[in-house]
Order: sequence, then structure tokens, then C-alpha cells
Amino acid sequence: MTKVPSIAPRKILLFLAILLLVLLLSSLFISGRDLTVHVERRIQLALYADLMFLALMGLTLRGTINRLWILSALIAGWIGAAWLITDDYANDHSAEIFKQESKLAVQEADSVSNNIIRSLDQLKGVAKLLSSEETILHALHGFGPNIEASTLAISDRKARWARDPILAQLNVFLAVAKKNLPPDVIWILNASGDCVASSNVDTPESFVGVNYADRAYFTQAKSGHNGRQYAVGRQSNVPGLFYSAPVFENGNFIGVVVIKINVPNLAYWV
Repeated sequence: MTKVPSIAPRKILLFLAILLLVLLLSSLFISGRDLTVHVERRIQLALYADLMFLALMGLTLRGTINRLWILSALIAGWIGAAWLITDDYANDHSAEIFKQESKLAVQEADSVSNNIIRSLDQLKGVAKLLSSEETILHALHGFGPNIEASTLAISDRKARWARDPILAQLNVFLAVAKKNLPPDVIWILNASGDCVASSNVDTPESFVGVNYADRAYFTQAKSGHNGRQYAVGRQSNVPGLFYSAPVFENGNFIGVVVIKINVPNLAYWV
């Protein structure tokens, strides 16, 4: 019977030290990858099984310290292969996560876009709806279709129109409408472009008395179309989206209903 040569204890201890070091480095490497816990455990188990197999081979091999170093080199080769495999998997896993997150981001952006479009459509409808209100028609009837722009100072216009009971009633109507509708401000222009009533009449930024005949939303409405414009507020200096609708009486243009949504307030839509 062939006698199996014994392996010196020093060699065994050296090999076990190398084996433990490799196992430690492998665990640290695998735990640092972008892997799920399930996949990480499977790779660790497979790696440990292969290492133990190589260890048994090393203990049964004949030879000298050179064979021990050859075995260590084989273990190092397996670690390199494991590195490449897990690195490829991590890259694929990261790419899949990026793909899924990109898809979710696109869906979220589409949802926000659709919400904004629906909200803007509602704003357009508010001005059109108010243009047929009897309270507004009655107030603009007093100015008529041929009214000229007032030559009074803005403060005098404001004081004069504030004393008018019909316009005072219209201011109250607009303030109540503003509380129950999306716009930040609602105001009424006569046929010359003068603001004769507004939902913010009691504020320092009151539009009453200001002439808006040069605004695109006024000229568009005067031509018989619903108007819209992005601009900075003349009184508030706050940028906003403006929508308007013409008011007619017996086919004659007598004024404009204007609404505004302040751009900073669009944030809640997003």
C-alpha cells in the first residue's frame, strides 16, 4: 500500500491562513456589490463550497510548498472570476434599476403635465363663464361700447368708481367668485380698457383705475376672441398667466373679463 505523505503542520497552518484571508476578502468584496440579499448569499455559498473543495484537494495533494502556492493561485483565480461575474451582474442590475426609475419618472412627468393642462383648461373656462353673468353685464352697460379711457388720475378714478353702488356690488361679486374659483385675481375692463372692478379692490395692489388697453389679452378679447398672455403684473410685479373673454351686449363689445393665476402659485400643481 502506498503511504500518503504527511503534510507538515506549518504548511497546513499557512494554507489555512491563506484560505481564511481569501474567504474574508471574498465576503467583504461581495457585500460591497450592488446585489440583492438573496443573490449575495447564493454567490457566497457557491464561493465557499468551491474554496472548501480546493482546500481538501490541497490537503490530499502530495508535494511541497510549491503545490501549496499553486493551490493558492487557483483560489486567487477563482476570486478574480467571481469579481468579473458579480461586477457584470451589478452593472446589469444597476441598468435595470435605472430603466425602471426612468420609466417611473416619465410617467410622473406625464401625470403632472396632464394635471397642468386640465387646470389651465379650467382657467380658460372661468373667464368665458363669467362673461355672461348678469352682474357683470349690468355694470358694463353703464359704460357702453363707445366709452373713452378716463383722463382722471388713477387715484381719482378709483375713488369715483368705488363710490358707485353698482360697481361696489360687482367688487363683492368678484371677491366671492375668487374665493370659490382657481384664479388669484378677477377683474373687469370696460370697452376702453379701464379696470372698473376687481376682486382685489381692497388691497394695496388693487387694479381698479388702471388702464390695460395695451395688453394682448385685452386686444384679443376686443377683436372677439378669448385672450391669453404671460406677463408681469402691472400693479403686483408678479408674473402670471392671464386669460380673458369678451363681453358683448346686443352684438356690441362693452368690456372684458380677465383672470390671472400667479406663476409662483403654479407650484402646487407640480
